[in-house]
Parts: sequence; C-alpha cells; structure tokens
Amino acid sequence: ATDRSAQLRAARAVVSGGGVPLPPSSAATLVLPDMVRNFLLFFYQHFKEQNTREIYAVYDTHFPKLSNRYFKASLWPPAEAVAHLVEHDGLFLILYKDMYYRHLHSKHEPTLDQRVDCWHNYVSLFEFLIECKQPRESGLDDLPVQWLFDMVNNFVAQFESFCQYRTSAPKNRTEAERAYVARHTDVWAVDKCLALLEGLSAKADTTEALRREYATTAAATAAQAAGGGVDDGGAAAVKSATD
Repeated sequence: ATDRSAQLRAARAVVSGGGVPLPPSSAATLVLPDMVRNFLLFFYQHFKEQNTREIYAVYDTHFPKLSNRYFKASLWPPAEAVAHLVEHDGLFLILYKDMYYRHLHSKHEPTLDQRVDCWHNYVSLFEFLIECKQPRESGLDDLPVQWLFDMVNNFVAQFESFCQYRTSAPKNRTEAERAYVARHTDVWAVDKCLALLEGLSAKADTTEALRREYATTAAATAAQAAGGGVDDGGAAAVKSATD
C-alpha cells in the first residue's frame, strides 16, 4: 500500500473539519456493538491498504447484510460515534456517511437536518474527488466502480427528493423548517448540483472515455459484419479506431 503523504493528510484534515463535526457528548459516549466495531476496523484496514476487492465486498455484501440483520428498524451509528475507531480519518468518514445516508434513505423518511447533512457530505466528497491531484495515494482510485456509480446515481436521486420536499405543502413542515428552507437556498441548489456533476465529468474525462468506447464498439461491429473476429483481423480495426 502507498503511504499517506503530508499533503494528503493536510487535505484530509480540511475534509474532516468541513464534513465531520466534533463529537457531541451523546455520540461520543454511544456504546457500539462488537459487530459494528469489527466491521469498521475491517473496512478501515482494507481502505488503508487500498484493497479494492475487499472494499467491494464491504460495500456490496457485508454492509447490506449487517444492515438487514441489525438495522432494519434503526440507523447505523453516526460518524461522530465511530470516528475514534478510524483515527478520525476525514475521507474515510465521508465514505462511511455515504453508506449511512444510503441506508437511511432506503429505510426511513429523512429529517431536514439529515437532508442538509447528506448534502454537505456529498459536497465534501465530490469536491475532494474533483480537486484531488493524487487519487492513487488518497485511496479513491481503489474504490469499486459500482460504488462510484452509485454515488452519482444516489446524488441525483437525493437532489430530486429534496426538490420535492422543498416544493411540498408548507403546512407539513414546522415554522423552523420553513424558515431554514427559505433562508438556505444554496442547499441542493440546481446550479451547485450541476457544477459538481460537470466537475466530476471533466475530472473523469467522461466525454473522451465514451468516444473511445463508442469507437471500439463500432469497430468491433464492423469487423464482425465483415467476417473478421476481434481476435484476428478485427483487432487491427479496433486498435486503429481507438488510437
């Protein structure tokens, strides 16, 4: 595994300061079940080791199984309550909160505070992804592609959900909630959401990647139509189209 650089540690400290508040007494004193402790220690160890296979198993298998077994009617512990187990690693805690809020939205109706905190967590995560100059050292390069896809997909879904909440009948909200929504128009704002998505697309060079994929598919189809398989004469056509 690649050692964390001083620059990365400083960046993570900034992320932690913006995305993970200092533990309140209620969270700091929360007694965690052994299975939660063991899961987080296992997850964090493989995150530090940049073990993509095990990270995928955590995301795709272990977390859903534990959620279904232990958290059908309740929430996972908040990030503030587990931070001490993972060295208060800001980036890791943002990833944990991504799964935490995914589970929350699938099982419960989120409160306004939870909707807002989910928004700030996405902003912290996406801005870090966009601005990160050392994705390999950060561990972001080792996140499963499926998780990255789900992040964007759920970001769009939560944006839609908040738009519906914002335009719902005011009588269903408290006076404090109405005042907050009216005052904080930047939360889940259309222009900010578009800017984040455009930034991610530019960072990943999505347009060029799609062009290459289309060219490869078109060349393979043409080669097969001409009677040449991709493994023989068609390979040259594919290579030529994607160079």
